Amino acid sequence: MKIKIALFCLAFIALFACENKSNITSVPKQLSPNFRVNSPNKKNKLVPDSVQKTKIEYSSEQLDNTKGLSNSSINTIFQDSENLIWIGTWDGLNRYDGSNFKIFRPELDNKNSISNQVILKIDEDNVGQIWILTIHGINRYNKNTNTFTSYFFGRENIPPLSETEFNITFDTDKKVFCSAKDWGIGYFNNDKFELLHSNQIPKKAVKKMEFTQSGELIALFENNQLYVLTLKNANNGKKLISKVKLISDKIRSFEIVSKQKIFALSLESTSQLYSTNNNVPIFYEKKIDKIIGKIPEGLVVSTGSSHFVIDSNGNIINYDWLEHLKNHKTTTLIQGNENTFWAGTDGDGIFKISPLKKTFYSISKSQIPELDGAIVRTFLKAQDNSFWVGTKGKGLFKFPSNFYLNPKTILEYKNFNENNSIINNAVFTLCEGQDNLIFIGTDGDGIAFFDLEKSKLISWTAIIGNEDCGVFKSVYSIYQDKNGFIWIGTNGYGMIRCKIQRLGSNLKVSDFKRYFADNSQTNKISSNNIFSIIPKNEDQLWIGTRFGGLNLFDKNSEVFTIYKNIKNDSKSLSNNDILCLQTDSKNRLWVGTSFGLNLLEHIKDDGKAVFKNFTVNNGLPDNTIHGIITDQKDNLWLSTNFGISKFDFSKLKFINYTKNDGLQNNEFADGAFYKELKSQFIFMGGIKGFNYFLPQKIKESAVIPDLFIDKISGQNQPIPYYQGLVITPNSNTRPSIVLNHNQNFFDIELTALTYINTEKCLYAYQLTNFDNDWKNIGNRKIISFTNVPKGKYSLWLKWSNADGVWGKPVHAIDICIKPVFWQSKLALLIYALLSLAFVVFVISYYKKRQLLQQNIYFRKKRRRTSRKQA
Repeated sequence: MKIKIALFCLAFIALFACENKSNITSVPKQLSPNFRVNSPNKKNKLVPDSVQKTKIEYSSEQLDNTKGLSNSSINTIFQDSENLIWIGTWDGLNRYDGSNFKIFRPELDNKNSISNQVILKIDEDNVGQIWILTIHGINRYNKNTNTFTSYFFGRENIPPLSETEFNITFDTDKKVFCSAKDWGIGYFNNDKFELLHSNQIPKKAVKKMEFTQSGELIALFENNQLYVLTLKNANNGKKLISKVKLISDKIRSFEIVSKQKIFALSLESTSQLYSTNNNVPIFYEKKIDKIIGKIPEGLVVSTGSSHFVIDSNGNIINYDWLEHLKNHKTTTLIQGNENTFWAGTDGDGIFKISPLKKTFYSISKSQIPELDGAIVRTFLKAQDNSFWVGTKGKGLFKFPSNFYLNPKTILEYKNFNENNSIINNAVFTLCEGQDNLIFIGTDGDGIAFFDLEKSKLISWTAIIGNEDCGVFKSVYSIYQDKNGFIWIGTNGYGMIRCKIQRLGSNLKVSDFKRYFADNSQTNKISSNNIFSIIPKNEDQLWIGTRFGGLNLFDKNSEVFTIYKNIKNDSKSLSNNDILCLQTDSKNRLWVGTSFGLNLLEHIKDDGKAVFKNFTVNNGLPDNTIHGIITDQKDNLWLSTNFGISKFDFSKLKFINYTKNDGLQNNEFADGAFYKELKSQFIFMGGIKGFNYFLPQKIKESAVIPDLFIDKISGQNQPIPYYQGLVITPNSNTRPSIVLNHNQNFFDIELTALTYINTEKCLYAYQLTNFDNDWKNIGNRKIISFTNVPKGKYSLWLKWSNADGVWGKPVHAIDICIKPVFWQSKLALLIYALLSLAFVVFVISYYKKRQLLQQNIYFRKKRRRTSRKQA
């Protein structure tokens, strides 16, 4: 027990240190002109620049009854020493582990259930038990036994008439103090509550009470009187109230902001900053609706629709993350670990406000309304420093060249579409060519152009000689070689070669040739649907087709060499549906298909290509590879149908990122990938806009979260065999559980205790003496064992953080499956004793029989001897 208490204290100290480490980095905004602060002693000021910190971006996620929360009206939120989140609502107590909600409500005929479903306050004592204040009764919850002990102070059968009939708080040693109507104020001592006697305090219910860091108890009574109570220890070891001081008799609410300072709201909603020694109020003209929380920087207060922070000196600070609460009726707020804020609302559930650790910048319809309904398909930065984005559905966008270097500036852009230009609304590819021309592949006739010299769009029909080229459209890929030949990949019209040159003030097409697929002839292109054309060298092109595999085209001989998937050959192309191609700094070819990533390792002497394939089985988030970009360290960045993946080929490791990391959406689009060479920014587009980022800024976290085992239970059994186990990555202690022979079918429910992208954490296990190897279960959070034989086993667990970084294996639990009685040691001992008794019986019987036979023999012999003598 002493070891458990020591471990708990260490964990609590670590959590307290973590929660008090300031990571809030938003720069304070200027106060609005109509917000004035008057103080008789000093002018209210903003936090100076010297204490401002580097800015952090935040995202928010709403958790309400659609996500499993018992009720969307929140009264209180608390994070315990094991990092579990506890939520008090108007209909039940909720425990949240980042994946699931567990709900506690009163149960008929169960005295060990919680006393009431209206939860007002939650906290944890010095031995790790959770205390819950309800509208009717105070409850102590034991995690290990999953039981509640209720305290009513004689009011068990008296229906509550208000929310203030009971109250709890904790002193600096995390010891429990309480109040109850018609009983008074007391403290928990030796498993029972002791009353603090005093004739100087009102005989009223306590609305709120809190301890200062110096140990004084601040109590607000229902008659709106705010008192400071000084406590001391008597000679008999009990506590006494030694001093009582009235601060004010017109206080609606309060919160302690420092060792001796109290921030109070008056009945008129003006706010005052008091000292426990001398009343030195600072009055704020603007009405403050409620104190909703306390963070290391100060108190978070609400004016109804807006929120700000007041520090211990009365300074007002606005943080950007508070914008996520705008227009919500916030009731409570805490800052938990991982620098995550948890805000409860009246009717909108909880808002989890988390820092964006990955700097994926996003452009969507919120910045560009015209992107609504569009799919981003292509990017290009031109020589004139303009930046172009092509979409399917909303045409072509032109941005200033440096828009991505200043993500907080207002975007300036121009949209070219069918309503205001000659451009088709479906723009699939962009290519900067020679002669200051941008080639634009669309779903319209031919290809379009943007003349950088004249700053105008030119249609295919305006090109001299276009009428001799035949009809083609749906251009998905364009590449121009150093000789000026333009290679065009279409969807259904084959591959086209031509030249576009200036002729006076016009453009002229020449050297036009079309390459069609023809299954009846060899050395022809394998498909008329071409999504990607890139150079292999000056004389050869790599061509990626849809459903026709990979083609290598020799420009001199005009011969196509085709590489396709070969059934049951794992070293052939994984799929013939090619969506993108890319070469890296070592000139290795990477092929993105609709069934995985491929690396062309080499081409053998007989012309057969050898590929190495990567799919979801190797760590990809999805098998559809829309785009491939290489960074300066030769890592691959892949856009897929389920986010972006970074592939470290040297380690054969995939790190996957999703919408929760700041992506526009999990679904990306074909061809929408681009790297700006000067800045090294990578751009990737999808169905809700596009992202851009610097690869070197996307870093892995090395922090491995704790693992929470919610319960170990028999399949379909209501009562768990074991529950509430938190395992640290460096844990060297473990529990042991003993199961009967008929309990050898059991499930283990677990989750990593992180609240940022917990769905990306991965798990593996091995039950020694039962499993021969480690079992990887991905992000599945239930381990099921069936028909485990009698014996002793050790459960080892491994898990990763959200970035795919794995911790070391941890010996988590020892499990013993008892045999059936006739296989038990006692039974075996009985069997041995019975066997021994049987052997002894047989030997005894044999000896007796031998003795009897000898006696008979000797008797007969004596008779014969007697007859002869006669």
